[in-house]
Amino acid sequence: MAKGSALSTITTFIPPVIRAWNWKEDEFKLFELATDMSRNHTNFYQWLGIEPTADAVQIGKAHRQLVLKLHPETSAEIDAKEKFEITNQVAYILKSTTLRSLYDSILEEDSRVKIPMWKGFAYVYQRHRLLCMVIFGIAAMSVLEYIKAWDNYMTEKLAFDHFVSNAKLMAQKISDKHATAKTHKSFIDLGNRTIKCEITPAKEIFIFNEKSEKVPLSSANLLQKPNILNTVVLRVPIQLVKKLLTNQ
Repeated sequence: MAKGSALSTITTFIPPVIRAWNWKEDEFKLFELATDMSRNHTNFYQWLGIEPTADAVQIGKAHRQLVLKLHPETSAEIDAKEKFEITNQVAYILKSTTLRSLYDSILEEDSRVKIPMWKGFAYVYQRHRLLCMVIFGIAAMSVLEYIKAWDNYMTEKLAFDHFVSNAKLMAQKISDKHATAKTHKSFIDLGNRTIKCEITPAKEIFIFNEKSEKVPLSSANLLQKPNILNTVVLRVPIQLVKKLLTNQ
């Protein structure tokens, strides 16, 4: 069931995304106008008062009649100028074979819900600039935090690897008699924390993690690689979701 649902989602959203990705300004304007008309329960053909099968001659005739009726200098209709401009846009689109074909496919698919946010970066940015800037700002903060986390990780890893080399060298140099005499302890300074290290009489090297548990000497047991999910922007929502699920 889940597989079928995922497949349905892919077949619903992916084709419109691919088709609309490289839309030019004419396509943007077409979709925007089509969306506005759809909200008002009408379409380009109804606006001109023609059938969807109308040819270029019929489209031109309907266009001329309507622009004469809506001309801003002679018409007494409310919003005549706006309607006049819409009429010209509609006629331009329906007279273009390419744009008309695109519009007909939008009507067939009822793509008003399927396409809007996936028509390409330019369209979305031009019409939702503030939202895009907020999203970009949040994304930039996450990336910078992630890069900084990796920088800290690499710095700690270099210091830790150096410490490991010294610890192993120290363990090798300890004589068997000296090694059995006592446990050797040391500390590694990572700048923001100090790690306790211990060489046992058997010349085994252990460290103590943040939970004060004794674990074998290894960077994997001490240093955690940065995860993009641990950035503040993603960590907070994830924690909230987990909290909500736990409370349920």
